[in-house]
Amino acid sequence: MTTGCLTILIALITVLGVPVSWLWYRHWHDGNVNSERRDKAFASILKQARATADDTTRALDTSGATDTDALIGVIWRHTEAPVITYDTSRREFTATAARSALPSTPRDDGAPTTSRARCAGQTR
Repeated sequence: MTTGCLTILIALITVLGVPVSWLWYRHWHDGNVNSERRDKAFASILKQARATADDTTRALDTSGATDTDALIGVIWRHTEAPVITYDTSRREFTATAARSALPSTPRDDGAPTTSRARCAGQTR
């Protein structure tokens, strides 16, 4: 190879290598930023869920109600969950969350899936 050919080859590698390495770095950096944002959002929603569960637990403890319908009313007032069920065999309440801390995956019909969360593990 001649000196001119070698110079052109080095210049070509440099001209193509710089944008490719920059694109790779942007992709890597954006992925890290997105992961940090997702982790912060997840932590925030979990914090809100814990606070709601604690408030609901306090309300259930202070209500003194033992009737299932009254307890479901107390849970709804504090969580505003669209669906609350009571499992008599396990003696616990389950509330369908209005929003999820985990990413939603669409069902076969395109609708987002709902998440179910145990409501502070209350048993009565």
